[in-house]
Amino acid sequence: MREDIVDAAERIVASRGIAQLTVRAVADECHYGKSTVHTHIGSKEELLDALADRVMDRHIAALTTLRGGPGDTSDGRFQCTADFIIHAPELATAMFGRRRPDDLVAWSRRWVGTFSGELRDDLGSQDEAALAEALYLSHQQIVTVIPTIATAADREFGARVLRETFQPFSTLVRELEALHNRASG
Repeated sequence: MREDIVDAAERIVASRGIAQLTVRAVADECHYGKSTVHTHIGSKEELLDALADRVMDRHIAALTTLRGGPGDTSDGRFQCTADFIIHAPELATAMFGRRRPDDLVAWSRRWVGTFSGELRDDLGSQDEAALAEALYLSHQQIVTVIPTIATAADREFGARVLRETFQPFSTLVRELEALHNRASG
């Protein structure tokens, strides 16, 4: 039943947008009662989290298929993400716009793990908390550019906007590390 409920939520968000996602709409879509949705998922926020997890798992799988191949580069990963945003902007918004995870470091490990450790090496950061914070903040920045990317429907443009969005990322990590070092030193 849980999968049916998340399937229904995904159909609603993909076709009508996040604003139209309600427990009632999901119950109607999958022909269950509201109480069944609440029992198996919980609130609308928990429904959005379950949907975001599903979409993230699918996106991570797409990024993982790049591993070791010609697309296993920063540009290749940006292109994969841009394609995802261009073709499914509402689902991308659900994934990137989710509420802050309770365990940001574990969330970051899961996300950074899809990049074969390259992101961590590129940034030269061993401070997982700073990396997690910077990654989450950059993730949230993407939410603001999704409508522009989706409207343009141009892969090259989408990848360029994403690169520009992520450009401040390495600087942000260094700034967070410096703050952390000052606070603990």
